[in-house]
Amino acid sequence: MGPNTTSGGYAGLGRLNCVAFRPTDNNTLYVGAASGGVWKSTDGGMNWTPLGDDNAALGVSDIVVIKTNFDDIVYIATGDRDHSDTYSVGVLKSVDGGLTWNTTGLNWTQNQYRLINRLLMDPSNNNVLYAATSNGVYKTTDAGVSWNQMTGTNFID
Repeated sequence: MGPNTTSGGYAGLGRLNCVAFRPTDNNTLYVGAASGGVWKSTDGGMNWTPLGDDNAALGVSDIVVIKTNFDDIVYIATGDRDHSDTYSVGVLKSVDGGLTWNTTGLNWTQNQYRLINRLLMDPSNNNVLYAATSNGVYKTTDAGVSWNQMTGTNFID
């Protein structure tokens, strides 16, 4: 909360692109910022912990959360889909609730100037995800290990 007092550069600092909740637990939520990374709250938003400050891209355009018996599995679509404050390095995955992040099979470098506009999980199969990107729509059926490009058209939700 509060005004954006930055002058020049990173005008989107503090702007949120997405919110995701842990299934069956509205007190645990994740938010993704345009150029400020991903954050987690376990008390309904009263307190926040930054996650992934060392990720190659701090912009987050979408989040998918899968609750397990242990820690949340979290996927983030990197980059800022709304204003390109940061470009994407692909989809990152955490299997420990966001404490550590790993690249998935959908990855590239920021100097390729790509964005991910939307990340969706198949509600009947947690291993199937879709990524709508500036470079086409991609699908994984193995929880992000490999991705197949379905079309090369730019899709925006």
